[in-house]
Amino acid sequence: SVHGNGLSVGLQMTRQSGLFASRVDMDQSQEREEVNPAGTAPGIYDKLLPILTEWKTDYNFVGSYYVNVGNDAANGQSTDWAVSLPVYKALLDAGNEVGSHSYTHPENTNLLTDAQIAFEFGQSRAELEKQLSAYLGKTVTVGGAAVPGAPEQIATSQEILKYVTYLSGGYSGVGAGYPNAVGYMTPQNAADDKVYIAPNTSFDFSLIEFQKKTVAEASAIWAKEFAALTAGGDAPVVVWPWHDYGPTMWASDGATSPYTKQMFTTFIAQAAAAGVEFVTLADLAGRVSAFQNATITSTVVGNTITATVGATTGSFSLDVDGQSSGQVIKGVAGWYAYDADTVFLPKAGGTYAITMGAVADDVTHITALPMRATLTTLSGDGRDLAFTVEGEGKVTVDLKAPGTDWTTVSGGTIASQIGEILTIDLGAIGVHDVKIGHQANVDPVLTSFAGGTTGSLSIAENGT
Repeated sequence: SVHGNGLSVGLQMTRQSGLFASRVDMDQSQEREEVNPAGTAPGIYDKLLPILTEWKTDYNFVGSYYVNVGNDAANGQSTDWAVSLPVYKALLDAGNEVGSHSYTHPENTNLLTDAQIAFEFGQSRAELEKQLSAYLGKTVTVGGAAVPGAPEQIATSQEILKYVTYLSGGYSGVGAGYPNAVGYMTPQNAADDKVYIAPNTSFDFSLIEFQKKTVAEASAIWAKEFAALTAGGDAPVVVWPWHDYGPTMWASDGATSPYTKQMFTTFIAQAAAAGVEFVTLADLAGRVSAFQNATITSTVVGNTITATVGATTGSFSLDVDGQSSGQVIKGVAGWYAYDADTVFLPKAGGTYAITMGAVADDVTHITALPMRATLTTLSGDGRDLAFTVEGEGKVTVDLKAPGTDWTTVSGGTIASQIGEILTIDLGAIGVHDVKIGHQANVDPVLTSFAGGTTGSLSIAENGT
C-alpha cells in the first residue's frame, strides 16, 4: 500500500461509489422510415423517449446518444430535421448528450481514407452543430463521437480524434479494441486533451444477435461484468454500450425483436442500487481531463488529515481511507460538505483540514449532493449555510440542532425535514443559489394554567 495502514486521503472523480456512462448508438437515426413511418405509426424515438423519461424518473439515468446524419436520401438514409431536432432537444433538455456516430455509419472505419474520415466525423459534427444551434437559438457544441461498426486500429483512432474532443471506440473485447481503456492513447493526445473511452461491458447486439444469447443469459453476463468492474476499485468507471433498437424492441422487418425493455431496466436498476453516478461520456471525458491536471498534497497528524487540492470540476471528492473502526469525519475546518468518509469538493479546490472521530460535529453541513451537480461555492458558520450548485435534483443537509428555532430556506424547495435531516429540491437543471438560515421562534409559549391540569384561553379576534 502506498499509504501504509494509517489514515490517508485520495482524490476521486465522483462523490458516489463509481461512474456509469451509457453510450447509445442511434443506428436508426439516419433511416427516415424508422424515425418517421408513414401514416400514424409511431417512430422508433416516439417509443424511446418515454422509456428514457421513465428511467430518469426512477433512477436519475442519463446517457450519450450518438446519431448519424445520412447521405443517401434516394434510398431513405437522411435526416428529416423537422422530425429529429425535437427529439434531440428532448434528449438535451433531460441532461443527456447528443454526439456523432459518423455521417453514414460505415461498418469498418479502418478502410476509410483520411478524406472519408474527415467527412464522416468532421462534416457530421459540423452539420449537427449547425442544425442544433439554429434550432435551439444558441451555440451548441457536438464534441463527442462513437465509432460505428468494427474495432478501429490506433491509426484510425488518431485520425478520427482530429475532428472530435473525445472518442468512444468501436467494439472492445478480448483480442479486439482496447478493453477498459479510459484516458489518453498517446502523450500527444494528452497534450491536446483528446480523451479515448472504450466500452467495457458487452454491446447488446454482440450478446443477443451475434452470440445468440437469450435475454436471461445476456442479463446475467451484464450483471457479472458489472460485478467484476466494480469489485476492485474505490470509484470504478463502467461504460455500457447499447443501441436505440434494443429497449424499444424495434424490428423494421416485421420480425419479433429478440430484445426486451426489461433487460435494460434491470441493468440500470442494478447500477443504481450500487450507488453509481450516471453521467454522459462528455462529462466523463471532462472529469478524466480534470483528473489528469489535478494536484493534491496531504499530511497526517494524529487524527487530522490536511489536504490541498487544485481546481477540478465541482463533482470530485476526497475519500478518506485507513480510518479505525467506527471513525467518521468529525468535521472539516471551515468547510460544510461531507459525509462519513468523503469530502465534497468545489470547482476551485482549496485546503481541507479533516478531523476523524467517533461522531460528526453538530454543525449544519451538506451530506449528499445530486448526481452530476457542480458545487461552485459554499460558505457557512456551522449553523447557517449558503452554496451555489449547478444541476438538478435533491440536496441533503444535516442541520445543527435547531432547538426552538425555525429553519429557513431560499433558492430551493423543502422536500422534507425529518428531525435535523433537511432535503432540498433544487428544481430544474440550472444554477441554484441556496441559503439555509434560522429564525427565532417568537410565538407565545403556554407553560401552565395556574398549576391546574385544565384551563381555558380566549384571544380576541384579530388580536395579538
